[in-house]
Amino acid sequence: MSLIADEVARKLRVRRHRIVAVMVSGIVLALGVLFAYPPLLAWYHFRAARSAAERGDLAAEHEHLLKCLKGWKSSPDVYLRAARAARRLGHFDEATRCLRQSERLKANAADVALERLLIELERPDSYMGPRVALDLLRNTPQDRPALPEALEALSKSCLKNYQLEDARTALTLWIERVPDNVKPLLWRGWVLE
Repeated sequence: MSLIADEVARKLRVRRHRIVAVMVSGIVLALGVLFAYPPLLAWYHFRAARSAAERGDLAAEHEHLLKCLKGWKSSPDVYLRAARAARRLGHFDEATRCLRQSERLKANAADVALERLLIELERPDSYMGPRVALDLLRNTPQDRPALPEALEALSKSCLKNYQLEDARTALTLWIERVPDNVKPLLWRGWVLE
């Protein structure tokens, strides 16, 4: 009889060890999911934002970048992208906030300066004159990805305000920096005409 009791006791101990092992594994898995979920969700939204940008869907790009920032709060590049998306949508105050946060997180200074210039150029109540912007853009390194966009925004602003001489200068600089683009050639033709 004691053999049976010993066997039952051994089986209960094994069962208890299995239950404890399953519970510990479940807790470890739950903690892993809890800590891994926000960065994984942020990664998903970052990829979705890039996809939306490729499609030209600015609203979706902006929405995904804002959701991405909830998981990647210390990414200067995501804040910079969010600032660009907000600026393109005309949300200049939000763009400025994202840009400040990007700057605090030590984003590339040339990219931040260029984005700040773009925000100022596209604001309807802008105080910056085209000559100041031209001087800033002349001194911007040529490898900055937002440089053509800045030159386009400056050219558009000059054309809209009938500052044709400044528009011609901006368009010439744009052509020098991005010779493969047809748009500045066409616009400069309109200005010269």
